[in-house]
Amino acid sequence: MLWISVLPACIVLFVRRHVKEPVVWAENRLRHLATHLVKDVGLNPGSVRGLTAFANLAIVLASGWWDWVSDRYGRRWTMIIPAIMTLPVAPLYRFPTDFTWIGVGYLLQGLFGLAILSQNPSWLCERFPTEVRATAIACCYHQGVILGSFMVPVFAATSISVSLSPC
Repeated sequence: MLWISVLPACIVLFVRRHVKEPVVWAENRLRHLATHLVKDVGLNPGSVRGLTAFANLAIVLASGWWDWVSDRYGRRWTMIIPAIMTLPVAPLYRFPTDFTWIGVGYLLQGLFGLAILSQNPSWLCERFPTEVRATAIACCYHQGVILGSFMVPVFAATSISVSLSPC
């Protein structure tokens, strides 16, 4: 199943190198690459890049802090509390048009929402017995690959049956 999704990706590399891009696509490329913050809010790409780097730094620092808290107080509450704290944060950076509020939202999302993902490896190690630990963790992490590989033929069949294909 994995090769069903890997082989088309390899073909895309060949096509990207040897097939010339249509003129219409080349002209419209910049309009399609704009993100919500650039296109709708009107921020410049440099500030969005800085905001993203700042949020990633917050994720790295908060991951270490949440791991320390989880070792000291337990994993359950250090996954529940950030998850609850993240709920009101999404509207903070999605709806405002002020750069300050968007930055605060990104920072809080990094400090709470994404930093708890660093606890997954240790949490999974504690959930499975030693005899099956490596196999069980590998199965948990590869569910996305398994389901993603299955989606390629499903999307292809759907696009053909609904006539979404450009051919």
